[in-house]
Amino acid sequence: MRVERGAGTSRGRAASSWILSAVGRIAVLVLVFLVLGALWEGYRWLWMQTGWRRPFIVDLTTMPHLHDVVGVLSEPTREGGPLLVDLLLPRHFFSDDPALEDVPLARLMGTGVVWRIGKPLDGMIEPEDFERMRPQLEPGDILLLDTGVTQYVGTPDYDRHAALSVAAAEWLVDKKLKLLAVDTPTPDIPIHKRPQGFDWPVHHTLLRDGVLISEQVATRSLAGRRAEFLFLPLNIVGGDGAPARVLGRAIRD
Repeated sequence: MRVERGAGTSRGRAASSWILSAVGRIAVLVLVFLVLGALWEGYRWLWMQTGWRRPFIVDLTTMPHLHDVVGVLSEPTREGGPLLVDLLLPRHFFSDDPALEDVPLARLMGTGVVWRIGKPLDGMIEPEDFERMRPQLEPGDILLLDTGVTQYVGTPDYDRHAALSVAAAEWLVDKKLKLLAVDTPTPDIPIHKRPQGFDWPVHHTLLRDGVLISEQVATRSLAGRRAEFLFLPLNIVGGDGAPARVLGRAIRD
């Protein structure tokens, strides 16, 4: 009987030791997060109070409050609300291209322009539409196209969005575009206009030459300006695309 009590006591002590160890690790983890959060908020406050601009400008876009970040990330999807942004890679159609985890970060960030191209429902965007847009594209740019279709989110007209012609896609390839972001569900023609045997020609044209595609990206505040962009997809191993968060800020003239 004494042996059994000894074994039980030993097991109890082991369990107590494990619980204390787990509690200690959790406490350390919480402490680390609190310290990092304090450093973030302290750095943000100091740079905004002093107006320091190095190593980067601190504002509501580059360093929002942490509670704002958590609040946005926890927002549920709702009808008529913000749409889920998709980022597509060449692997989406060409299986021998790199998967998401192998794409260099430089491909997902950089400078570019936002063009507001007003088109009617079911309209087509042609090279001549691009030719008259300003600021002009530079090699390696990111382009965000605002067609105005987001006003129809939650209605049948959202599926009658404007689309790029193949010639327009080839024009962008010739300009050595890095990434095309559109406010539409797809840069290709809408579903109701697709003929039998439809094969995603705009996707093929862009992705074949390494131009990444991001869909349902909307911003009007940056229209007609050069800007910096950061695309943050979920790092899905082996993926040919992923949901993404997109950040952008105007480049000061």
